[in-house]
Amino acid sequence: MNDGARPAVHEGRGPGLASFWTAFLLGGAAALLAGAWGLRAASRPRAGRARQDRAALNQFIAALPPGDAVPGVESPRLAKSLRLFVAKPLGLKSGAAIDPLASPGLFAALFPGYPETMRNDSGLWRDYFSREFGTKVSSGRLGAASPDGATAFYSWTGCIDVFRRYGADVVLLGASDTAQGVAPDLLARLLRESGVPALANARVLSCETPTMLPEVARDTAAMLAGTGRRARWVVYGYSPGNSDTRAPEYDEILADKRAALRDYRENLTLGPLAAWDRPVAFPWSWNELLPLRADDSQVMLNLLQEDHAERSRRRAVKFDLRIPDEVARSSSTLAAFTRGLKLPHPFLHDLADAGCGEFSDSAPRLADALLAMHGLGAATLLFVDPTTGLELSTAPACYARTERAMVARARATLVDAADAAEMGLDPTDFIYESPPGSRRYWLNTTHVNKRGAEKLTRRLAADILQGERR
Repeated sequence: MNDGARPAVHEGRGPGLASFWTAFLLGGAAALLAGAWGLRAASRPRAGRARQDRAALNQFIAALPPGDAVPGVESPRLAKSLRLFVAKPLGLKSGAAIDPLASPGLFAALFPGYPETMRNDSGLWRDYFSREFGTKVSSGRLGAASPDGATAFYSWTGCIDVFRRYGADVVLLGASDTAQGVAPDLLARLLRESGVPALANARVLSCETPTMLPEVARDTAAMLAGTGRRARWVVYGYSPGNSDTRAPEYDEILADKRAALRDYRENLTLGPLAAWDRPVAFPWSWNELLPLRADDSQVMLNLLQEDHAERSRRRAVKFDLRIPDEVARSSSTLAAFTRGLKLPHPFLHDLADAGCGEFSDSAPRLADALLAMHGLGAATLLFVDPTTGLELSTAPACYARTERAMVARARATLVDAADAAEMGLDPTDFIYESPPGSRRYWLNTTHVNKRGAEKLTRRLAADILQGERR
């Protein structure tokens, strides 16, 4: 601004005051420009990661078999209303709409062993898609299109709709570590290739839900058994964090899950419009099911509100740890990097050594769950979900040892209380790159990658076949 353009100094105001306001305005403008530049600079890495994320998602979609993905559907809310599933590669915040009801091959991967009549059963899918979605289940078919693996979002209570109409030979129960660690299509293939006639075309049904506590597993098994059908095998993954029953979060989550089951019982048929009125995901996992397009404002608003309410009641939980490129290369470098680290766990905080004891509360809860499973299946397989040491890093040293001893004593047809190393897994089976191709590596403390899921699935298939030979 030149002198001729400068505003006149009003009478009664000294030149010092005018200079002050001039400096103030110029300084404010400079600050705004600096702030805007800083905001742009700060947003550049985020925008770059968003572009990487989109590019990786496009590569995933292109790598899927023809007919699996549905282009143009960029919202899980819209996908659900159209009776489409959502697939999410490990390491991506977004996912792709997929259509197993139009793709026989994809349907056979997500619901292995089930007949074509089920794929075309509009009444079943009307009910199924009126339920809540929030369970990420590993898939060999989808994982083949992603470097670290991929999952599909299922409905936990929707599995009861499937079982009520079509039954199952193998029912999978457990929390997210079970769901992401056991691929139904790979398990069905391994059982089919075993040569056991009764498992030649095994129907494998995923009935997991995030944080499936033993009481929730019991209630789910009881509801499945209440349909009058029986499974050949019930496979139950016991999560290592489930034994601290005195944690305040335990009762909160149990109440939430039981409310969902109560809602299912009261609304066996919800009608086609219910899909628009119900949550897309469970509140504590909303950030795992971000809209494929971030401007899906209504579902984002609902999920953000639910997440805020949950965060106000629960402690911060960290399942993912950023690790350098050189650390991700081997189990030895990874073990050295994580040695001594402690990450928060949703249950295992403020637990003293005296809290190990004999797990007097958790043992009968596990026994009740297994009793309900005996009423559902001819045989039961109980195993402990593999985990990294970091998941139990805030628990006393006696915790894991005492818990496994409790599981080993449980009454099931077959008990596999082996730890991750005994199952053949190592820490690199919990690493993923996010986004794929970015060279940004993360360690998940409890959920395996594609290689880890294959190892765990093969282990459980061998367990089932061992039980068949008894």
